[in-house]
Amino acid sequence: MPLTEPLQVCTSARCTELVMGSRSAGDGPGPTQSSQTQPVARQDYRQSQFFAERMRAARGGTQVAGTELNTAALRQYEAEMREGAGFGPRGGDHGAPPVPHLFAAFQFRLSNNPKKIDDLYGRVERAYPETKTLTDLQALALKDFNSTHTKDGRTAVDLSETLLRLKGNALIPEDHMSYSLRKWQDYALEHKLLIVNEFELFIIEPLYYNRLEQAGVSTQSVFGPLPSQIASSRRRARAPTTSQLYPAGAPSNLLRSEFALPARSSRRSSGIVTRTKAQFQKINCVKVTRSGDPIFSKESKLLEGYLSDTPLALGTMKAVFEVILNGVDDRFVLKRFFKLQKDAESGDSIYGDDRSQGEKLKVTFAVNHHNHQIHNELTRLKRGARFLRKFYEFTAEKGVTVYEGFRFADAFLLQEDGKKPTPASGFAKDNKPIQFHDDAVDSDSGLTWLAEPHLSNEHVDKYSGTLTFPTNHSEIKFLTAYAFTHWAYGHSNEKMVFADLQGSPDTIEDEFGDAVPGVILFDPMTHTLTGKSGVGDHKKKGIRAFLQQHQCRSICEQLGLNTDVPLTIHPDLEKDDDSEDEKDSSNEE
Repeated sequence: MPLTEPLQVCTSARCTELVMGSRSAGDGPGPTQSSQTQPVARQDYRQSQFFAERMRAARGGTQVAGTELNTAALRQYEAEMREGAGFGPRGGDHGAPPVPHLFAAFQFRLSNNPKKIDDLYGRVERAYPETKTLTDLQALALKDFNSTHTKDGRTAVDLSETLLRLKGNALIPEDHMSYSLRKWQDYALEHKLLIVNEFELFIIEPLYYNRLEQAGVSTQSVFGPLPSQIASSRRRARAPTTSQLYPAGAPSNLLRSEFALPARSSRRSSGIVTRTKAQFQKINCVKVTRSGDPIFSKESKLLEGYLSDTPLALGTMKAVFEVILNGVDDRFVLKRFFKLQKDAESGDSIYGDDRSQGEKLKVTFAVNHHNHQIHNELTRLKRGARFLRKFYEFTAEKGVTVYEGFRFADAFLLQEDGKKPTPASGFAKDNKPIQFHDDAVDSDSGLTWLAEPHLSNEHVDKYSGTLTFPTNHSEIKFLTAYAFTHWAYGHSNEKMVFADLQGSPDTIEDEFGDAVPGVILFDPMTHTLTGKSGVGDHKKKGIRAFLQQHQCRSICEQLGLNTDVPLTIHPDLEKDDDSEDEKDSSNEE
């Protein structure tokens, strides 16, 4: 049955009630949801009638000459009335046209039972602005899902653990997720799809369970028993779980804490590690100025801790060591360079290198040179954090839905006592894992480490490389990372490009201080006009690579970056500076 023009309504409760009432109390049985139609004129009439009723109610049913309200109060009242009736705000002296809305409905399907809709989470049906994209609707549907899912304290599902599908578990082409609701509806009508705005949010339970297990959170009675738990119950009787003893939502006087044992053994067993006691001077980057300059501050009190003698992992240019800091509950890792040359095409693989941890790597740079580059690493992280905050403020002002879970690693510096170098530093006489050849071994200036929180999740998503800027993914995390890189280029007055963006899933704090799923970005690189931002800065060559490869996707376009920040290679970027020394190993990989 061909579909006609869809129903457009405002978002007010009264208007929605009128429309929904017409569906259930019409003349005889109404049509099905997939083919529901309503003349636009009838909807406009109800909208205007509702507006008139509100105005009559405000006057108390009588005509009174004059008013006790001043002009500002009247305008405010009018704005509220217009919003309630579905009209847009007034533009100057003329009323703006109403924002068109379209109905959309959502149900929820779990991957462990893909043939059946989960009735526990109900059905959501409401009017949405026609400019909302399908990605926006996916995020809004997840918000509705989590409002039920988290009522008894369960962990919220992350957007990356869901898919948006059509009713009946039908797939939506990936390149259509950037369509606005209006564009999608036009597409569906043109292709004579019987189901237009009936959607399902598909929950990918294995991804959800994996994240919970990585965080040490019990996965019993989340959506239901796991397949492994079902198999186990067939083999032996099990004691009742807490969720069985206490119904969902029922109060419990059990003591609770944040302590949780790992859900499974790590792929990389720590074993018995030899550690050396050491003292460190803590150095913080307390601020990054508006011009991007870092301000460092040393703490007067020394930190004591135990630093492992052998590395936890080796990346392409840095070694990673575990450290236990006295009086600090959180786990940290310390990073240092063992190479400052351009052998690597990309950034560090923090926990995934297959080289022997005892391999001796000979280098020839001095400790002061190394410390300067480590300071640059911290500057990049703090500069990235400042840019990311501004980016999120910008997207909020524009009303564009993005992935809000990105955070740059909250890092600081730790400097050793130069007279008491640790084996891990490479300066001690009994070097074990890595050896340095340094003229400044006896200097009071000890090796400086980059300290970061330990990331337990070994999964790493790569959003860009050192000189590669792909834009082929359609997941909201990737679309957000692409748009952030584009926006940051414009925000830096076209003087800097973030590169080698990569991150691992972890728990972050949202704006309300609640622990939520997120992604920690680490080891970013930057390309600048001067080429002095740190290791891997390819100057104009790196900026050109971004300008040539980046393709604006849906979030870039919604933010207006494709027009406001054109990616044009200016004449001064076409050629490298004559002063550029391509053999300068400190600024290239």
